[in-house]
Amino acid sequence: MKSKQFVDTSSSILFMIISCFILLCPLIELTDIHKIFIITMISYSIINFGKFLLTKESHDFEGVLSSLASLSIGGLALFIKSDSPSKIALLLFGWVILESFIKLKKSGLLP
Repeated sequence: MKSKQFVDTSSSILFMIISCFILLCPLIELTDIHKIFIITMISYSIINFGKFLLTKESHDFEGVLSSLASLSIGGLALFIKSDSPSKIALLLFGWVILESFIKLKKSGLLP
């Protein structure tokens, strides 16, 4: 297996482990949506940045851009101290828009 494929597979497994943690949060009495959202964004950012560092020979900047997008949304969520579902939905919507722009940039549809 090539190193980039190994890193992609490893990061996918880490993402699945984080997803399992999110599903198990109510069992350990962590029900604060705001904290779960921040933990998810920051961990996604760390994994994507690590993925970029391990595969930087391929000159694929999608990992670092996704990391910056997740870190910025997670940082913004730290400043918005509200458990309002509408605010968290708007933060998630902003993250999806940033990720969409990153994918469009990678595909070459954006200059």
